[in-house]
Amino acid sequence: MTEVKIKGRTVKNFGNPFIIPEMSINHNGVVGNAIKIIDKLHTLGAECVKFQCFNTDEFMGKNSLNYTYKTQKGKNTEDMYEMFKRHELNVDDFDKMFDYAKKKGIIAFSTPTDKFYVDYLCKKKVPCFK
Repeated sequence: MTEVKIKGRTVKNFGNPFIIPEMSINHNGVVGNAIKIIDKLHTLGAECVKFQCFNTDEFMGKNSLNYTYKTQKGKNTEDMYEMFKRHELNVDDFDKMFDYAKKKGIIAFSTPTDKFYVDYLCKKKVPCFK
């Protein structure tokens, strides 16, 4: 396959690049932060945004490793389970984010990490999964 259509946008070999901004956990578990990021993406002319739909307990055990990452104030080390749990959003949150992106004309889709979110995204009729 050399091309695919995502909500009317053709992505193909040697075509215009389809740059996918990754929201990841940059919203810090706060929908309002995600809305601000979507606004910024809209201002910058982004065509899409990709979320991560996850339930921490479905992909990570509570006896996880510590993770060290850079922050604006230096470095922080914390338990990975606790970090993901703090950034976890629910279906109502994702509904708000998907609906807001649509309102802004931005294609929104996601990486689901479990069957629950696969079913949710199918019901939501997102144009694709990653």
